Amino acid sequence: MKYYSMKMLKYILIIIPLLFTTCMSLKRTQNIELQYIRIDEKIERIVRDYKQNYSKNSIIYIAFKGSITNSSNTIYMHRISNMSDLYLRSISYYSKVDNIPIIISSPKNGYIDPSNYGIGFLNEISPFLKDDMLKRSIVKNEYGGFDIENIVIRGIDHSQVWKVKIGSKIKIKKLNKNSPFLEKLFNDDVDIDRYYRVIEGGVDERNL
Repeated sequence: MKYYSMKMLKYILIIIPLLFTTCMSLKRTQNIELQYIRIDEKIERIVRDYKQNYSKNSIIYIAFKGSITNSSNTIYMHRISNMSDLYLRSISYYSKVDNIPIIISSPKNGYIDPSNYGIGFLNEISPFLKDDMLKRSIVKNEYGGFDIENIVIRGIDHSQVWKVKIGSKIKIKKLNKNSPFLEKLFNDDVDIDRYYRVIEGGVDERNL
C-alpha cells in the first residue's frame, strides 16, 4: 500500500506541472480573431487625459495587470507609433475612444495570434501608424535567407508611460521608461518577418 501511494504521488507531481504548462500556453495565445470590446468610461477619460500631451489621433496601448473586467485594477498605458508594435506587443482586444482605435492587453484574458488580427482591424488602425512593415523588396540571398530593403521611417518617438491605479480613486504615476510589467508583454516569439509586405511593383521572393 505504501509503495502504491508513493507511485501515485510521483505521478501527481509529474502530471501537475504538465497541466499547468499546457494551460499557460493556451492562455497565452488564442487562435481566434481579434475582437472589439467596449471599455469603461473611467478608462476613456484617462485615455483622453493622456492624449492631451500628444495628438488626438495617437494610438494608445493599455496593459491591464488584472482581468479587464476587474473594477479595481492597475493599468499601464503609452502611445505606439509603428505598425510593427502590433506584432511585437501582446494584444488581447481592441476598442475605440473618440473613434480612434486603442490596443488592449491582459495576461489574465489571453492574447491573440497576430495572424488572426483581421483585415478590418488593420485597415482601421493603419492610417494612424507609421508603416514600418512595408518594404521596398525582399529577395533571396546566397545563404538561403532573405535580404530586406527597408523604407526609411522618420520621426519615431518614445512616449511617457502612465501607471494608473483604478479604484475608488484614480492614482496616476508618470514613468520615464517602460515598467517591468510592460516589458514582459513584449512578444519575443512572433516571426515578424512573415508579416512584412512589399510596395507595389517591388520584388518579394519569399513564396517563389
